[in-house]
Amino acid sequence: STWGFWNIMSEVVYPVPRTEFQDENPFEQFRDSENRPFLPASQSTELKFHDDLYDATSSTQSHTMVNLSEHDPLTDDSPLIPPSTIAATATPKSKASFWQLSAYQHLFNVDTVDVRARVIAATTLRPKWDDVIVDNPDLYGPFWVATSLIFTLAVAGNIASWLSFVPNTKQTEWLYDFTKVTFAATLVYGYVFALPFGLWLVLRYYEVQMALVQLWCCFGYGLIAFLPCCVLCMFPNDFFRWIFIVLASALSGAHIGKYVWFVIQTKMEWVYRNTKATTIAGVLLIIHACLALALKLCFFAS
Repeated sequence: STWGFWNIMSEVVYPVPRTEFQDENPFEQFRDSENRPFLPASQSTELKFHDDLYDATSSTQSHTMVNLSEHDPLTDDSPLIPPSTIAATATPKSKASFWQLSAYQHLFNVDTVDVRARVIAATTLRPKWDDVIVDNPDLYGPFWVATSLIFTLAVAGNIASWLSFVPNTKQTEWLYDFTKVTFAATLVYGYVFALPFGLWLVLRYYEVQMALVQLWCCFGYGLIAFLPCCVLCMFPNDFFRWIFIVLASALSGAHIGKYVWFVIQTKMEWVYRNTKATTIAGVLLIIHACLALALKLCFFAS
């Protein structure tokens, strides 16, 4: 018939390769009587992991990690390493060099809220200074407090001198004194940075472990009380000037002395604490009193 003829021709033109499984299901031998796939017991296989990352000692999931440094993910054919494993074995970043500005970035990592809280703590003595800085001392506040005090001292000192000036035969007109700026810079920066450095060396000698920037931060914010004092001392009355200077010096000294005493009592060995704590605190008190006296006599003399 015509249909049988075309079947024969299709097999000639498009021959179908025949295999041994062409007329039967090749997976029939792996099915049971209910047509469910199964694996004979004689051919059962126990799964184990034998790659480069894991060392299977049993059929359980207890695996031992091997040294990842021996594998290069770009050249080896080992499986992908989990990101968490790479992060755990990554080499830590190197610290910034002493000459790079990024090494000092953390010293200025404060905002307005932090500075305000530290100014309030330095003037009200509450809460404890160590709780305020919380292992994050800064140099932003101390630098600007010291710099503002320098220019305030120079301006207020000259204004006070102008208000109390009386012409005489030796000096008929008032002249601005530019040396007040340089003297104020030497006095204030020396107190904020040089004195804490000397104190830090003494504390290190007595095996007190603390950062120098913590003392810089404390001494810098401690001078905040002298800013309103300088403005009030422009009033041409020597009695009130002494009162303002004494009050500002007492408040500033209480803040600095309280923190230094706390450091000595908590971090200094008891062998040195009983004999050296009073001496260190006494020397700081004398230096602080000399600072207040210098401010009064050099900038607001009658």
